[in-house]
Amino acid sequence: MKKFKIFIVHYKPLKARKEYIDSFLSKTNLPYEYSTEVTRDNIDESYFSSDVNDLHRKNAITTTPVPPGHYTPTKPIKANTLEHLVIYKKIIKENLDFALVLEDDAVFVDDFEEKFNEIINSFPDDWDTVFATNGCENRPNVKESDNFIKNGNFYESLEKKSWTGGAYFITQESSKLFLDNIRPIVYPPDFEITYLQNLLNSKVYWLGDPIVYEGSNPVSGKYYKYGLSVER
Repeated sequence: MKKFKIFIVHYKPLKARKEYIDSFLSKTNLPYEYSTEVTRDNIDESYFSSDVNDLHRKNAITTTPVPPGHYTPTKPIKANTLEHLVIYKKIIKENLDFALVLEDDAVFVDDFEEKFNEIINSFPDDWDTVFATNGCENRPNVKESDNFIKNGNFYESLEKKSWTGGAYFITQESSKLFLDNIRPIVYPPDFEITYLQNLLNSKVYWLGDPIVYEGSNPVSGKYYKYGLSVER
């Protein structure tokens, strides 16, 4: 039996989000835990760089480059990024085979637990990350895009893009590699994930049908629960 857990990146002042997640996941048999260690008041700035040469180096590798001057990281975004790293460390410390990483605007499909169990029992043999959300408005239809190859119920991303950090499965080995190679951070978390996946030649998959929607994104339709994203 594989060891796993659901981790939720959570900003404590957003109490309604935790109440919703608790009300849903507490009715399942799935183990979950909130990760709340990083706030805007305890950011480790040594992880970050504003050196344009670092940006150019990463831009030369990633499939989602960011032009100089087009992104200025705020404290909330920095805190969010570092909380993902805290979760990777927990995956390693707890010797989990994999985890599902969620951000706290996650809204679940009704049959989430059933779909979750189907997914973890049918992962591709070579997977490193599997994205489980609807992503943002830039996410293509993975079932029809030429940039994806079907593998059972999974769709391999040839461009190794994330489009989101809102809901993704990650292996322990990928957690280790991400931690070893992320410094210095120059992008938002989803862009850093795409960079790392390109750098490491990861096997990146998307679900054809999301099991989680981003509740703070209008493109989520009926799952649009919280209004536009708020700062951590």
